[in-house]
Amino acid sequence: FFTTWNSISPSMDIFDGIFEGLAYPQRIGETFPKAQVTAQEDGHKVEIALPGVSKDLVNIQVEKNVITVSYEQDEKTKSLVSAPSFKKSWKLPNYTDVDNITANSNNGILSINVPTKKEAQKLTRTIEIN
Repeated sequence: FFTTWNSISPSMDIFDGIFEGLAYPQRIGETFPKAQVTAQEDGHKVEIALPGVSKDLVNIQVEKNVITVSYEQDEKTKSLVSAPSFKKSWKLPNYTDVDNITANSNNGILSINVPTKKEAQKLTRTIEIN
C-alpha cells in the first residue's frame, strides 16, 4: 500500500522497492536507519530505528498524501550510532485518515500510527464462492 523512496541517494531509489523488507545498514559509508511498515486492522504502523537521535530533531510532515520523516544533526547533536541526516518518504493510500496520524519515540524507535478512514475499513468484506 505504501510507495517509498529515499531522497538521500536518488540513484538507489529503484533498489529501495526491491529490498524494502531487508536491512541494509550501510551503503558506501553512509548509515541508513532501518524502517518497517506493517499493516494493522485500523491502518498502518511505520517504525524507524533512530538510536541516539533526539525526538526534537525529527521532523514528520504530510503533504499531498506523502508522509516524510527526516532529521539533520549538527556538530552539537551528532551521534556515533546514526547517520548525520536522514530523509524518507512514503506515498500514503487515498483512504488514510491524515488528521489522526500520531507518533511517539521510545528507546530509539520512532513509531508512527497511520490510521485508515472509518469508511474505508467498512469496505472490506469476504466474498462467498459458489
